[in-house]
Amino acid sequence: CRHAHFIVNVMVVGSLVQLFSFATVFALAPLSSAADVQSPILIVPGFLSAQLESKNTSAESCFFCLCDFSTWQGLWVNVYRLTFCRNDVFKHITLKYDSARDTYASGTGVEVRVRTPAFGDTTPVESIVTDPGAHIIPQTQIFKAMVEYFVSKGYERGKTIRAAPYDWRFAAEKLEAMGYYSQVKQLIEEMYAERSQKVTIVAHSMGGPVALYFLNEVVDQAWKDKHVNAFIPIGGAWSGGNEALLDAVSGLNGECPFLFEALLAVDSSLIGKLLTFVRSLESTYWLFPREEVWKNSVIITTPTKNYTSKDFQELFSDLGYPDGYKQFKSISEINLNHDAPNVPVFCFYATGVDTPEMFEYDTDFPLPEKGANIKIMNGKGDQVVHELSARVCLKWKDEQDQYFYSEDFNAVTHSGMVKDMKVIVGIENAINQMTKFGAIGSSANSGFSLVIVFTSILLSTVL
Repeated sequence: CRHAHFIVNVMVVGSLVQLFSFATVFALAPLSSAADVQSPILIVPGFLSAQLESKNTSAESCFFCLCDFSTWQGLWVNVYRLTFCRNDVFKHITLKYDSARDTYASGTGVEVRVRTPAFGDTTPVESIVTDPGAHIIPQTQIFKAMVEYFVSKGYERGKTIRAAPYDWRFAAEKLEAMGYYSQVKQLIEEMYAERSQKVTIVAHSMGGPVALYFLNEVVDQAWKDKHVNAFIPIGGAWSGGNEALLDAVSGLNGECPFLFEALLAVDSSLIGKLLTFVRSLESTYWLFPREEVWKNSVIITTPTKNYTSKDFQELFSDLGYPDGYKQFKSISEINLNHDAPNVPVFCFYATGVDTPEMFEYDTDFPLPEKGANIKIMNGKGDQVVHELSARVCLKWKDEQDQYFYSEDFNAVTHSGMVKDMKVIVGIENAINQMTKFGAIGSSANSGFSLVIVFTSILLSTVL
């Protein structure tokens, strides 16, 4: 009898195990398909990666003129105006820095804004050209491939995939004062409300620090827990890119926009305007290599001096442009520690491409009128963001409780990070992983409760 009772108990327990397994699978199964629970995407572009437009604020108008700015016209990038009206373009796009007040503003009589049909539209980040038809130029296409891929997967422009373009001439605190982050917060809340699905933030290059500031300084944890599915920085310029320092020292020498390269090939005298333009941008200094990351590494060397990230004051004094150090100091504490955002993170970067690490000038500063020969010493990164800067995000794994994943895409270039299919599919996989996890999480508690109650009843009957 005891043996028979033991066999019965084993059979009952075995049946309960099978039942529990079946019920657990049922409880954990997503309630909807992946398409039904797809997370809306918000794109935050990088430096130079959003269209701008401008106009003269005076009442003057111009008829049959090549360069009429009496109404809103495309500024960045307008191929026609860069070709025929480049003096006006540089006047409009260059900021005025007030050293006494430590403030930036557009030039006198000029107004500049992001060119977009409505905030959230992806047009100003898919391609940076504003000329009709010119968006087909491959070098001007930024997020076009990414947006089109997700549209092919069922996303809809202006609804489930949107963008948060900004005036990339400014750093985060100025953007906040201009109302940018209020718009971003409202847009994410709208995207969440439309589908009751958390939003995935995809940010490229300087867009990484721009989005990180939003997550750490603008919204609180409860808001993030409710509205953010994941933060996916790609090629994040956490500690800038060394070319930003090079450009501020001697003009656009590195991977400058190809349109500028074409203009310089036609008119080399533009180098002076380009240097003034680069030095006028608050964002240039935000992208300088930081002491916290670069420590005592020499970044610029001349026949008689070495300069590290600790020597910017001496560097700009030697260059005869002391305002440069003041401009750097005013933004140097924004995202100073690059604190973890405390949301699920997928940090994508690349470290397999030659990337500027140190610049060797053949003459001391100040630079002679004829300029200088520059030898670029490369390290590894994505051609723009050095691996030391790209890997800053890795420390978040130990700083936050939320999920963290990182991936090195090796030989993908900085501009290629937004176009490379491996990266784009990686973003898709990350979104699917988090949305499925969210769907499981929302239904699992009730499912497990039913399993536990049902199993308890059966066990009590057997025992």
